[in-house]
Amino acid sequence: MHADIEDFTRRRLAALTVADVTPGELDPDVDLVPSYGLTSLNKVVLLTSVCRRAGVDLTLLTDDDLARMLTLREMVDTVARYVPVGGSA
Repeated sequence: MHADIEDFTRRRLAALTVADVTPGELDPDVDLVPSYGLTSLNKVVLLTSVCRRAGVDLTLLTDDDLARMLTLREMVDTVARYVPVGGSA
């Protein structure tokens, strides 16, 4: 995964989850909703903040992208594909 985006996403996810986990304890390959109790609204908040931090315009994400982002790894990898050339993420 992309280190800067992953680190930020882990910290935000740990703050939003109902599970008692630290950013380092988050499994990047489990479904965010059943595993960490993420609500639909919290998932939108997470994705919005990750995109903003990475400099990615949310309108670039396709319906297929959104449907695939079930895990931390999938979210990070998807957002990283859209980081602008010369971006810091």
